[in-house]
Amino acid sequence: MNANVREYLISGDDGEHDLGIHVDLYDRTLSPVGWQSERIPGWGTYRLRIGSTDLIFSDEPGFGWQVVFDGDISETDADAIAAVIAGQLGIATGRPVQVTYIAPDGPPIRF
Repeated sequence: MNANVREYLISGDDGEHDLGIHVDLYDRTLSPVGWQSERIPGWGTYRLRIGSTDLIFSDEPGFGWQVVFDGDISETDADAIAAVIAGQLGIATGRPVQVTYIAPDGPPIRF
């Protein structure tokens, strides 16, 4: 990872945080609509590249999806992509979701 890393946790907002989806739904659910992305190999449950930024997804049972942005991306774009992915997870699971910004600095911020 490089110095430009942003991390989010996308989880259920209905008392149950886990947002497990079947592996067959990963491409459709985790690839953000409106952003050109490509699937790439690497660690994590699922991995994409948008421009020069890698998005690393880790399904964290009981907690939700950790999404790490590793590369040259603005805070605004990373926040927007995280929000799109959260919306898609909400549609796929039929549940309300929340996005929590968790790193690199400062306290967690929910949006």
